[in-house]
Amino acid sequence: LCSALVRNEKGLERARRSGLDRVSVTVPVSDTESRKHTGRPAVEQLEAKTRLIQTAATAGVTVQAGVRCAFGCVFEGEVPTTVVLDTIGHLVAAGAAGINLSDTAGLAHPRQVQHLVGLVRAAHPDIELALHLHDTRGLGLVNLYAGYEAGVRVFDAAAGGLGSCPFV
Repeated sequence: LCSALVRNEKGLERARRSGLDRVSVTVPVSDTESRKHTGRPAVEQLEAKTRLIQTAATAGVTVQAGVRCAFGCVFEGEVPTTVVLDTIGHLVAAGAAGINLSDTAGLAHPRQVQHLVGLVRAAHPDIELALHLHDTRGLGLVNLYAGYEAGVRVFDAAAGGLGSCPFV
């Protein structure tokens, strides 16, 4: 599968002109992270990305929606699970075909991964679920295994130093 990360309507149009029928869109669940990296509050980002997902889905483009800081934020600490689940609900309602839970700051631990994956799978059993993990504290591989054991089969990965996360 080939996809592109799109941040706005212009990026979506470029992806479509390039022949892509799958895109990724990310939203923050941490207001501080959102303001520091985009200059906009998280609620504003969610509204904009929800409209972008609706536009893409209407055009027949498959969207994987990433949820940044799903396992915690370096600025705010723990992000309430209710905020993560509510955000996912908005993204799915807008037409996202998949959800990528992002450990943007590398704060996740295996039990947390299993718990959040279980909650998301229970709330949205038909959605493709993916994980974006970091090895910041040496837990990347065990978090991946915890996600796999919880039923996740799609993982973001970097090889040989290629690939990065622009948010931290």
